[in-house]
Amino acid sequence: MSILEELSFTVYHEGKLHAITALPYLFPAKDGIPASFDAKLDGKSIGDINCIEEKWENENIKDTELLRKIGNLIISKYIQ
Repeated sequence: MSILEELSFTVYHEGKLHAITALPYLFPAKDGIPASFDAKLDGKSIGDINCIEEKWENENIKDTELLRKIGNLIISKYIQ
């Protein structure tokens, strides 16, 4: 997988299956893994999702558990 390849995956949360796409930015990066992504949740833009000091942040997702799941799946795509 290219470091800048768009990621597409699903996440099951609170009884619903969500479709996620995340397009990585080249910078910033940590340990060779992008730390910021332009993301969509169920086809709707949610803006940037960022990993700052091991914590995922996004101004449009208030559900921290959903945000954590999305972030963990993003990272898992790079460390396979």
